Amino acid sequence: MNNSSLIDLCSTANYLAHNAQLTVTLIIKVVVSAIGLFLFALLFKFQGTYMAFHSNARILFMSHHVWTVLQMIFNILCHSFTLIRYAMKHDNPCDFLLTAAVAGLTKGPIVFAAHGQIWALAAMAIERCFATYKYRDYEKRTALIGKSLILAQVNMKTNRINM
Repeated sequence: MNNSSLIDLCSTANYLAHNAQLTVTLIIKVVVSAIGLFLFALLFKFQGTYMAFHSNARILFMSHHVWTVLQMIFNILCHSFTLIRYAMKHDNPCDFLLTAAVAGLTKGPIVFAAHGQIWALAAMAIERCFATYKYRDYEKRTALIGKSLILAQVNMKTNRINM
């Protein structure tokens, strides 16, 4: 990396660290995620894990709930880390730069959970299509389809990570 591109990166990092709009956005994301976790806790306290759906749909809904809770937890942790890091005072603007490993650890879990939510929604859509087209014998079946779709989600997530 040449010196001019490093200086550009350092000035960009310094700009982001002192950008009030970015700070407000990160604070809002942390607060909304914390409120979401609180509301999820209330939902599970009053509703429990019981849902009046077929066992396949219940399994897939719970999978989506797990991904959503993980998304909120990762948002709180990762954005709080960023806010703390940007609040620190540095004489050298290059001190705001992250290594690739730290950047992956701070942003990777958020992306991982977001993709988990996407695959969970796709699995729910597949399950609902199957339930619609095979409605006569679908209700008599066990949760094999739901469990298979959970395995497909895990397979898609691991393949997505390896790419």
